[in-house]
Amino acid sequence: MGNFSKRFSWVPATSYGRNSTATGLKPAHCHRLLFEPLEPRLLLASGPLITEFMADTTATDANGDDSDWIEIHNPTDQTIELEDWYLSDKTGELDKWQFPDNPGIDTTLSPGEYMLVYASGKSDGVYPYVDTSGYLHTNFKLSADGENVLLVEDDGATPPRPSRWGTAPPRSATWATSPCG
Repeated sequence: MGNFSKRFSWVPATSYGRNSTATGLKPAHCHRLLFEPLEPRLLLASGPLITEFMADTTATDANGDDSDWIEIHNPTDQTIELEDWYLSDKTGELDKWQFPDNPGIDTTLSPGEYMLVYASGKSDGVYPYVDTSGYLHTNFKLSADGENVLLVEDDGATPPRPSRWGTAPPRSATWATSPCG
């Protein structure tokens, strides 16, 4: 591998002194920035991950309503059945919304596949709520003020895979997570 380091010189505005002939300001010092590549990072995932989500969104679901959403990814080389998994926004209620075990609803993630689930709070008294395009909807919404989003396996041994965020800028950006949370 080659040397990917780049060197930059810059003078921050706060480092100017008082004595300059033109402006009354002089550079007091320069900073040198050094950028170096990091070693490769490997993901050692054993199950599905929440890879992206969005709260307080203008993204519309199949019903034309603004709906928050959660993206689930299978980074493994195995097919994963999600019917024993839950999504929640409350650490005290890990089984808030379960992926359905229904032959008419596909909750299987093939290796490398992604699934979008709307966190719309819709149910219309029906579980599972599936919109006209076939997307699942949870029974909770995400808060733009920040909270947990949890993907939990109901096996009694796997700890929740939390994704946390702070206050979200309203209707402005997608929030993505890493496996580290």
